[in-house]
Amino acid sequence: MGFFKDAPEPVRSEEWVSYPAWSESRYLVRVGAQAPDEVLKLARKIRPTENPRVHQNILEIAAQLPEAMAAELARMEAKWLRTYTGHIVGIPSAAVPLLTHLAGEGQAKTAFELAGALLAITPTGRPWSGRDAALARMSEYEYAQVINGSWPALIQADPRRALSFLCDLLAEVVHAGDEDGDDTDLTNIWRRAIEDHAQNVSHSLLDTLVDAVRDYSLAVVQSPGGWQIAMAVLKARPEPVFRRIALHLLRVEGSAEDIAAALADHTLAYELDYWHEYGELLRDRFTDLADEQREEVLATLARGPEAEMTPWREERGDTTDDLQRTDRICRVERYVLIAEHLTGEQLREYEVLREEFGEREHPTFLMYTGSWTGPTSPYSEADLTELDPEQLVEKLRGWQPGADPQALSPEGLGRTVQGVVAARPTDFANAANEFIGLDATYVRGLLAGLTDALRADKPFAWRPVLELSAWVLEQTTTDDKGTAYMERDPHWGWARKQVASLLSQAFGEGPAEAPQSERDTIWCLLAVLTDDPDPAPAQETRNNGEGMDPATLAINTTRGEAMHAVVRYVLWVERALGDGARAAGLGFAPEAKAVLERHLDVVVDPSLAIRAVYGQWFPQFVRLDADWARQLAPLVFPTTPDLSAQFDAAWNAYVMFNSPYTDVFAVLREAYAQAVEKTNEGENTPPRSDSPEERLGNHLITYRVLGAMSDDGDDDLFGVYWRAAGSELRKQVLTQAGWSLERSPKLDAAIGERFMVLWGWVFAETSARDPGALAGFGAWLGAPTLDGGWLLRQAQAVLNLGVHLNPNFVVYRALPRLASEHPREAVAVLRGMVLTDDQGWSLQGATDETRDALRLVLASDDEDTRSDAQQLVHLLGARGMTEFRDLVSDD
Repeated sequence: MGFFKDAPEPVRSEEWVSYPAWSESRYLVRVGAQAPDEVLKLARKIRPTENPRVHQNILEIAAQLPEAMAAELARMEAKWLRTYTGHIVGIPSAAVPLLTHLAGEGQAKTAFELAGALLAITPTGRPWSGRDAALARMSEYEYAQVINGSWPALIQADPRRALSFLCDLLAEVVHAGDEDGDDTDLTNIWRRAIEDHAQNVSHSLLDTLVDAVRDYSLAVVQSPGGWQIAMAVLKARPEPVFRRIALHLLRVEGSAEDIAAALADHTLAYELDYWHEYGELLRDRFTDLADEQREEVLATLARGPEAEMTPWREERGDTTDDLQRTDRICRVERYVLIAEHLTGEQLREYEVLREEFGEREHPTFLMYTGSWTGPTSPYSEADLTELDPEQLVEKLRGWQPGADPQALSPEGLGRTVQGVVAARPTDFANAANEFIGLDATYVRGLLAGLTDALRADKPFAWRPVLELSAWVLEQTTTDDKGTAYMERDPHWGWARKQVASLLSQAFGEGPAEAPQSERDTIWCLLAVLTDDPDPAPAQETRNNGEGMDPATLAINTTRGEAMHAVVRYVLWVERALGDGARAAGLGFAPEAKAVLERHLDVVVDPSLAIRAVYGQWFPQFVRLDADWARQLAPLVFPTTPDLSAQFDAAWNAYVMFNSPYTDVFAVLREAYAQAVEKTNEGENTPPRSDSPEERLGNHLITYRVLGAMSDDGDDDLFGVYWRAAGSELRKQVLTQAGWSLERSPKLDAAIGERFMVLWGWVFAETSARDPGALAGFGAWLGAPTLDGGWLLRQAQAVLNLGVHLNPNFVVYRALPRLASEHPREAVAVLRGMVLTDDQGWSLQGATDETRDALRLVLASDDEDTRSDAQQLVHLLGARGMTEFRDLVSDD
C-alpha cells in the first residue's frame, strides 16, 4: 500500500519549490517513544527523498529512540545531508534535541558526524576582503541556535573535540576567500573586538563562529583541566584570531603568571593583529602582576615595534624619522592604558610623548567608528522662548561656532529657532525684516518655523514675511562656503527652497491661508522660483541613480516645490473666485497657465521631476479646464519613443497619486494605452507591491466595471494589459481588487455583476496557462456585497487547479460568515485550502476561524455536508492538528 515508504518529493514549478508534509512520518514522530523497535523498522523502509520535511521528522524520531537506534538514524541523515544541496527547512531545529541526546548517551562520535554535515561551510567565491566569503546551509540565526542548543552537551561529553570542531569551522570561514593561498587572516578588520562590542557593527557567519569559539572556550575552562585544554587547542592554530581569543580568555580567567607571560611577549605587544585584545588585557590586568612581572612588561613596551614592523615600513619607503615617530606613537598608545601605574623614567617618557602626540580616545582600536547625534544648538528652546525677536536676532548675530562642526553649530541653532518661531508665529512674522542680513541657516529656520505654523493653522501677518522672502530670492545660490556636513547652509539654495515650501503651504484652505490681497506679490515670488536651477540636470541624474524617483525628487528641490505651489496657487485663486472661476476655464489665472505651458517645453525644462508634478496634478487640470487638459495631455504624456522617460515620469506620478476617474480616462485614453503597451516591458522580475504597473491594473479594472471601456476588441485595454502582465503582477492586481471590494460595504448591483463577469473572463483566460496568478482571488472572499455562494464556487474552482488562495487569512476569516448559508461549499473550500497548503502552516494562525466554520458546517441539516466536515476533521488530525478532534464523536 505504500504506507511509511513512499514519502512525497518536493513540488517544483518554474518560480518556487514547496516541501509537503507527510502524515506518515509525522505519525511516527508521535509514537516513536512508545514503540521504538517498530518505528525504527518503518523509518528504515522510507525510500530516499529530497523532501527536507520528511528528514526533519526522521531526526525528531531519532531523538526519542535509545542511543544505538538514534545513532543509526543520525548516521543515515548525516550521509544524506552531505549530498543534499537544497533548502533544509525545519532540520536545524530538529537536529538540536538529537545532538544533545547522542552526546548524553555516549554517542558523541555520531553527534559530531551529524553536526559536521549540518554545519558545513561553503565558500561563496567572493574574496577575503569582505565578511561574506563563506555561507552555511542555513541562516546565521539558525546556525547559532544549533550550536548554542547542542554544544553544552558536546562540551561535557568531549571538551577537546567539541572546541576543536568549532575552531575548524572558524578557520574554514577565515580562509574561505583566500584566493592566494597565503593563509591571510583579516579577522581584525571585520571583527574589531573579540568581546561583544558596539564596534562589531555588523554580523555574519564569521561573527557567529567567533562568538561560539570564545564562549565555549570559556565553558571548557570551567571543566577540570579545562584551562590547559582550551589554551592548547587555541595556540595550536596559526590564525591570529585564535590567539586573540586566547588573550580574551586570559583577560577574563587567566592567572597572573599566564598574563605576565603574554604581556611580556614582544610580538603580541606590537603586532597589529593582536592589538585590541592585548591592549585590553594590559589595561585590565596589569595591576594583578607582581612588581617583577610589571618591570618585565614595561621593558617589553619600551622596546617599541621596530623588530616586527620595520620590514614593511622600510619597503614602503619610510625614512628614519618616520620610523622613529611611529615607534613613539606606538609606545604612547600602550603607556596611556596603564598611565596611572607608571613611575620614574616610564612616567616621564609617557608625559613627553603625550605632550607631543596627545591621547586617542579609543587607543585599543586600530579603527573606531563613532556616531553623532547632532546638529546641536548652543541654546535650548527654553533659553530662547522668553526673548523678543530683536533680542533673538542679536543672539544669532553674536554667537560664533567653535572649530568642531559636530559640536555646537549654526544648523543646530537654526533648528531651535524653527521651534521657537513655530510656537510664536505672530511675533516673528511681524519682525521678519529683522532677519535680513543674517546667515542663510537662521533665515531658513525662521521660514521653516512659519511654515510649521501654517500647518498648525496659526495665522500671521504676511507683508513682512513676503518682503524677507523677496530678499532671500535676491541672494546668490552659488556661494558655497565649503562647510562640513550639517554645520550650516552652504549657500542660499536651501532657504529658497524653504520659501517655495512656505508659499505652497500658504495656499491651503483655513484660517492661516494667505490673503488674496497679496496675490500679485506672491505670484512675483513664485515666478522667480519656477525658474530656479534646482534641480540641475547633473543633480537629477545622480539622485535618480540612487533610487529617488522623479516625484520624490520634485518635492525635494526648489523648482519642483515651486511648480507644485503654482497648481496650489491656482486652486487658491479659484476658491476665492467661487462659481465664476469654472466658467472661465483657467483664464482666471492666466499667469499660472502661461508658466505651466512654458515648462512643458522639453527645451525650456527637460527635468523629469517637473514632469512628475504635471502627472500628479493632471486630474485637477481636467476638472479646472477639460479642453485645456486635452491640449496638454500629449505634451504631459508623450508617446514617442524619444520622450519615453518623460512619459514614465509623468505617468508614474499620475497613477500612483490618483484614483481612477472616468472623466480623466476620457482625456487620457491614449496615455493609458501607452502604459498598457509598456507593461512589464523588458522586465523579468515581478514588480513591487503598489507599483505603477499594479496601480494601472487597478485603474483598468475600475474603468471596466464602471463601463468606461468595452470588454472586447481593441477597446478592451484591461484584456491587453492582463495578457501582457507577468504572473506575480496579475496576482497582485487580483488581490488589490479584492481589498477594494472588502472596503465597499455598498455596491451597485450592476457594478457587482460586472465584477463577476470580469472574474469569469479572468478565470477563463488564465486558468490553463497561469493558474498560480489566480491565487489573489482569496482577497475577494472578504467582499461583503458579492453573493457568498458565487464566491465559494469560484474559490473552489481555483483550489481545484491546485492553487492555494491568498491572502489565506482573508479566506479563513470569511469562511464562518459564508458557512452559515453555504455550508457544503464552505467545507469544500476549507478542505481545498488544507490540501493545497504545501507548507502546512497556513491554518496555524486561523484555528478559531476554522473551528467556527466547522462548527457551523457540522450543524447542517444535510448529512453529506456533515460527513464532509467530519472527514476534514480526521484529515486535519492525520496532519497533526488534533485541536479539532472534539468537534466530532469517536464513534
